[in-house]
Amino acid sequence: MLSRICISFFVIISFISVSYAAREREGTVNDDWINVDTKSIFLQINFADAGNSPEAVLDTGKYSIRAKGQRKIIGRLDSDMPDNTKMEIKLNAKKGAISCGFVQLSTYYKDLVTNIGSGKSDNRTLTFRFSATAKSQSFNVTNKTLILSIVSQ
Repeated sequence: MLSRICISFFVIISFISVSYAAREREGTVNDDWINVDTKSIFLQINFADAGNSPEAVLDTGKYSIRAKGQRKIIGRLDSDMPDNTKMEIKLNAKKGAISCGFVQLSTYYKDLVTNIGSGKSDNRTLTFRFSATAKSQSFNVTNKTLILSIVSQ
């Protein structure tokens, strides 16, 4: 029987260079970028009736993006999820782009938003959904890192 499972997330943007701020001040920035608000996401599922799967839990954050050309956002986790659990993410797409909806995360890159045209978009919503089956075992807090990248379409 499931008693408590917890996941906390930290987001790493895998393509931002250290010299970005300096180049921005100089007016020489020509990069694509994505910026996620830096709060930690903490998701916890408590108690389920015997034989029933517990309800999924959600948390949200914000992200901004700038693309120079046709791009897409891909994402993956740094390590596997515990058995019988699932972490999904949905990024709200900017106008003209296509969100892939809730995508189950794994250690392999998956498309999250496609057909991103040139331009900037701020304060887009991203939603995490954490779920477990009735077979899930109780475990303490597990830290996961979400790695997001913006790449050519």
